[in-house]
Amino acid sequence: TAEPAAPIAPAAVVQIPGADEVVRIPKIAHEELGPWGDAFRTHDTTPAAPRPEASNGDEPARLRRENTELRRRNAELEQENARLREELDLLLQGAGAWLKNLTAER
Repeated sequence: TAEPAAPIAPAAVVQIPGADEVVRIPKIAHEELGPWGDAFRTHDTTPAAPRPEASNGDEPARLRRENTELRRRNAELEQENARLREELDLLLQGAGAWLKNLTAER
């Protein structure tokens, strides 16, 4: 496990060239981390594999194909998101009606 980082100073003083006054910029304290802890402060230190050299224009074509595939997948996810939002709206309407009936019975 990683050791917790030292707390950051509550504010930094910055002198902006040409400004008449000093600016205080607040910083987020490390104690304000959510339940995920330091997960976003760690990083993989293993070196990345070297990229293969592009030969005779293959790289731009590959990137275009990859971009097309990502756009297609994004469109699918947007459709699924819209469908799930409609489902959620129906569920919330049903729950609202159920609660209204429940409170009316009392």
